[in-house]
Parts: sequence; structure tokens; C-alpha cells
Amino acid sequence: MTIGLGFSVLLFSSFVPTIIFGFLMVVTVTSALVGDLFILAAILLKIQLVTLWDLLRLKLGKAPQKGIPLFNGLSRAQVHYLLMAGSLRKYNSGDILFRKGEVSDSMYAVISGMLDVVDALRITDEYNNHGTRRLITTIKKGDVVGEMGMIRRCQRSATVIATAPTELLEINDKMIKRLHWLYTPTAQNFFFNLMTIMCNRLEKTTKCSNS
Repeated sequence: MTIGLGFSVLLFSSFVPTIIFGFLMVVTVTSALVGDLFILAAILLKIQLVTLWDLLRLKLGKAPQKGIPLFNGLSRAQVHYLLMAGSLRKYNSGDILFRKGEVSDSMYAVISGMLDVVDALRITDEYNNHGTRRLITTIKKGDVVGEMGMIRRCQRSATVIATAPTELLEINDKMIKRLHWLYTPTAQNFFFNLMTIMCNRLEKTTKCSNS
């Protein structure tokens, strides 16, 4: 409105092109103001915005935090904060999430789908070729993978391949640091859940090796 009033001063000029320019600017600014106040508001009332939280509710039910161990004990608001820190990734069957030997600062929570963790002796092996590889474990919905890369920024110890259409929530080191700075309690609960998952995995691995 203030800008429109400012341009309206040009209407009192004695130079015709300046008057025309001032008139056009007043019309443009007024139209934009009316559009923002009325037309945009009417459109937003008719359109329902879909967030990452809504997508998770469709896939995991009304309480997504109960379907993923990484979200255990978190409130709805805290899960929102985590989702804002992450990004949703989609992979087709046969796609390689990461290869053994690569360095990355990201970890992934499996929203849907399935992945194989394999010990590929040749990093350049493609999934459909007959390379030398050993299946280590299978990652399913609710599991996490790549957490050591995020914590230590070390080389990946195995290759991870999607064996079905898969959706993952990617969380990296920078996102977690920003989360810790903005929402410290949420970051603390996140790391507690992550440590619990890692301890359970270590216990399972120890039992399998002793049996």
C-alpha cells in the first residue's frame, strides 16, 4: 500500500510518460495487494498442503513414531522436528544406496521397502552381475542403516542395495547439529534411540556369532 501511494505521486507530473508509468505501477501494486489479501487466501482455504508427516502417517498409521524405533518415546512435535531435519529418498529395486569404501555423513531410516547389506569384495560390482559378495543382513521397515558413517564419517563397511521399491528418511551430520542447536531435547532423545538400536544390533550379532 505504501509503495502504491509512493508511485501515485507520479500522477501529478507534467510529463506524460511519467504519468503513464505511475498509473501502471499503482494498478500493478493494487492488483498484487488484492490478490494476496483475497484470491490467495481463498485458494489456500481450498488446498490442503501435504507434509512429510502426512506421508508417514499414510505409510505407518496414525502414530508414525511407533512404527520406527528411531522415533520411540518422541512426542508428535519432536518427530516433526526430526522430519524437518531430514529428507525423504526413494529407491527402486536394484538401486545401490551406497558402496563399500565410500565416505559419507548420512544415515537412513527405512520407511518402507527392503535392502540387502552385502560385503562386495569389488566395489565396482553391479547388483545384477555375478560378483563376489556375501549377504550380511537384510534391512526392513523401521530399521536404520549407515549410522556409523554419520557418527564417525568413516568409510562404509559394506554395500547396501535396495531389493524392493524403498523409501528412506535421510539424516546427515549437519542436520543433526542444527537440530541439536535448535531443539536440544529432541536431539538428545534421537541419539538415545540410536544408541539403543546399535546396542540391540550388537547384542544380536554377538548371539549369532556364539551360536
